[in-house]
Amino acid sequence: MKQKIHVLVCDQDVQTREFVLKLLTAAGYIVHVFEGTESLDAMASHPVELALVDVVDPESDGFYLVDGLRLGGMRGPIVFMSAAITAHLKTEMSNFSNIRGILQKPLVARELLQKVGSILELQEV
Repeated sequence: MKQKIHVLVCDQDVQTREFVLKLLTAAGYIVHVFEGTESLDAMASHPVELALVDVVDPESDGFYLVDGLRLGGMRGPIVFMSAAITAHLKTEMSNFSNIRGILQKPLVARELLQKVGSILELQEV
């Protein structure tokens, strides 16, 4: 039997966290949801294979969280989530080799599942 895949969801919006939690749990993933920088503390007890990170957070930005996750030992891919995908954001993302894309908010179930599935398939190769 294939081992369950752990996914970290870091978003300040309760509705987004609940949506992703329900969707990915139903798809068979083990999902750990946190708000903002509390995800950095949680990484020690919840190692994950993939992280979904909100770019805009009142406590910090997504790039700060990406740096913190890496310093905490996360080596898996990261996908940003954002309501505003700008050219500046895409340029900033290109400076991080572990960021594997961005999902437009509000999230669409099919797109989220496709993105997560395709990234994790590539990790298995």
